[in-house]
Amino acid sequence: MATSNINVKISATDNATAQVTAVSNSISALNVKILNMAQGLQVFNLGWELLGQKLKNFATAGIGANAVLESLQTKLTGLISANSANVTSTGEIINAQQKWQLSSEVASEALERLKSIATATGNQISSTTDAFTMFYATANDQGSATDALDAFNAIALAAQVAGKDMASLVPMFDSLATGTVLAGSEMGSFMKIVGLTNEELKLANQNGTLFATLQQRLAEFGSVASLSAGTYEMELNKLKSTLTSLGSEASKPVFDSLKN
Repeated sequence: MATSNINVKISATDNATAQVTAVSNSISALNVKILNMAQGLQVFNLGWELLGQKLKNFATAGIGANAVLESLQTKLTGLISANSANVTSTGEIINAQQKWQLSSEVASEALERLKSIATATGNQISSTTDAFTMFYATANDQGSATDALDAFNAIALAAQVAGKDMASLVPMFDSLATGTVLAGSEMGSFMKIVGLTNEELKLANQNGTLFATLQQRLAEFGSVASLSAGTYEMELNKLKSTLTSLGSEASKPVFDSLKN
């Protein structure tokens, strides 16, 4: 009888131990799951914070790009307005407000063209526009803004072939338009590479054919420029320019809302 009691007690003890062990294992497994979940949440939160920061940086850069474009648009509008007549092609006399509006429309088209030129040549839109305004401000009597853009595009492609950064040429675009380039300057180096001389630029300026002369003399560099289009540095510059353009387009609604 005693032996039977002992067996019952041992059996009960074993069952209790097994249950405790099972509970302990379940708790341990639950702790592991909770720990894994907590770590997963930490990683998620970190990823979310990083994504939020990236989006914030993207939006900030885009808003900044739009501010630059707006400033460039105003600069171009002022330049075109200052060099436009108060009479339309149909003979209609316009006031200052109408003139500014028409100039703004021309400037918008010009800015889109300059953005394309900047992307194609791997330059920043700001330095590209600064170069054009310097060029057109000096040579506006040579033709329309569209003619000036065609000539400027030829210059930009030739500068790409010559390995000249647009920003380094900006201060000397006025001297290019008048044929007074210093031989030892960056623009002088550029002219030597592409075969331009001060004498022919001065003559073209006097004859009112500067834009046409530049397009004709630099035409061959347009095809040569395509040969360097696939280089790593050029593609990287184009990518940066494209990303800047995409950022400005994506954040334009936000930029416009901030002004209202």
